[in-house]
Amino acid sequence: NSCPKEGMVGDKKEAKELCGQGYNFYHGRSVPKDPKKAVELWTRAAELGDARAQNRLAICYKNGEGVEQDFEKAIRLYMKAAEQGHRDAQYNLACRYKNGEGVAYNKNRAIDWFLKAEAQGDTDARRMLENMGVRPSKQQK
Repeated sequence: NSCPKEGMVGDKKEAKELCGQGYNFYHGRSVPKDPKKAVELWTRAAELGDARAQNRLAICYKNGEGVEQDFEKAIRLYMKAAEQGHRDAQYNLACRYKNGEGVAYNKNRAIDWFLKAEAQGDTDARRMLENMGVRPSKQQK
């Protein structure tokens, strides 16, 4: 009988390693730069539930880096990572709603995700909320 929690810990460690390797290939750190290989590694890590990998993979799908551009797939990946509390994914998802990229424009959803990112210290999210009139800007004080 294997303990499910032990399996999760192993998966988490493997996902973290895969994600790190993906960054190396994406940026060409001590390996040749290879966005397709990065996507492959991030896909495996994302399937193991790694929010960082899900966010990076979403960016690749949004920009068509190492994969064919696919906004719907990007949104699904941003959502998975954002729902796990990944701050950058929350910000990125908010931007998609704000700009109507891959999803219908939805100011309220954008605000909700910017607020979640801001609550975790994201200063860019704070600026977006100021620009959207949700927070008073520093100039108004």
